[in-house]
Parts: sequence; C-alpha cells; structure tokens
Amino acid sequence: ANTAQYEESRSAFRKSLDLEEAQPNIWASLANLDYRDGNHVGFIKNYKRAMEFDRQDPELPFEVAATLYRMDFVEAGDEYLGYVRDLDENSPSARILEVERALALGATETVQALTRQLIEDGVENRNDAFSSAVFNFVLASSQLSQLEEALAFLESRYPEFSDPYREGVPPKIGSARAGIEVLLLPQYSEAQATQQADKLRVLLAAFRIDVSE
Repeated sequence: ANTAQYEESRSAFRKSLDLEEAQPNIWASLANLDYRDGNHVGFIKNYKRAMEFDRQDPELPFEVAATLYRMDFVEAGDEYLGYVRDLDENSPSARILEVERALALGATETVQALTRQLIEDGVENRNDAFSSAVFNFVLASSQLSQLEEALAFLESRYPEFSDPYREGVPPKIGSARAGIEVLLLPQYSEAQATQQADKLRVLLAAFRIDVSE
C-alpha cells in the first residue's frame, strides 16, 4: 500500500471512531499505522486507548510490551507485561514477552533457558511464540558456542527438524525450521548452501511467502 492508501485508512478509522469511540480494534489499527510511520508515541497512546475499551484482550498489551522491549525500554515494557500476566500468567504471549525482556537485557543464558522450556512444552504458535522461541534458542545457543547441542536437542524433541521439507511436517515445525535457516547457512559448504536455499524457497512457497527477487 502507498502513503495515500494509508492516509485513506487513517481517515476512515477516525470517521468510524467519531461515530463510535468504543472500538478497540480500530484504535489498534490506528496504532499500527503510527508505528509504520515511526510515531512511537502515537502507537503507544492509541494502544492504551484500545485497552481502555477492552481490558480482557491480552493481545493489546502484548503488542505494546513487545515493541517497547525491542526498543530497549525495559521498564516501560514491564508495565504492559504486567497487564498480560494479570490476564494469563502462563499464556504463550506472557512467556514470549519474558524472552523479549531477556533479549532487551542482553541476558543470553536466560534467553536460552526460557526458549528451551517453551520448546519442550510445545507452546502453540500464537504470536509466533514457537517459531520465535526456536529462532532465539538457536541464536542464543550459537552465541554461547552450543549450536550443535541445540540442534541435537531440537531433533530429539521434534524429529521433523532433521528433514523439515518432507510431506506431513506440521506447519509450526516447518516455519520454525525455515526461520533458523539463515543461522545455519554459515555451517554449509557452497553446494549445501545452494541446495538448502532451493529447499527453503519451496517451503516458503508452500506457506505462500513470495521469495522472488
């Protein structure tokens, strides 16, 4: 979408809110437009407005907390993590925010431990919880010089990881394995890297992800 289309969307959202203010999804949509424009203050302000009208949806504070952690605003992110915990302390959203918090703090060993537990528990892939857990587990393990051990653990827990391209692989396993491919490429020879890249294109195409140049 171009800038004019985004502005048309913003205008339509505003008109909708003029008619009925209590529309948390519209406030969240406005927030996402603000984020796209680099307006982080507007992003947070509009998500807070969404939360005023729906205090039971953990996705709203999740988005704010995750964004704040990725911007290294840990203390501010903690406030919204608290909202998510209050709704469901053991939800995938709350647990993946713990990982985002550890990442913001640069606590690599904590990231490894938290993500390993998520993988062992077979967390559902809501908010990409499983895929991001696998990616951050492999990345943290690599940073700790434990990549081979990490891959062995993944394959012991999910045998599909050894051959994610065959038929019948669960979507969350396939997408998680595809997500770590970029971390594994340095291990491959040139021929292996080319072969894996071709396989990855096939896998991503199955998920309708356009990888054409």
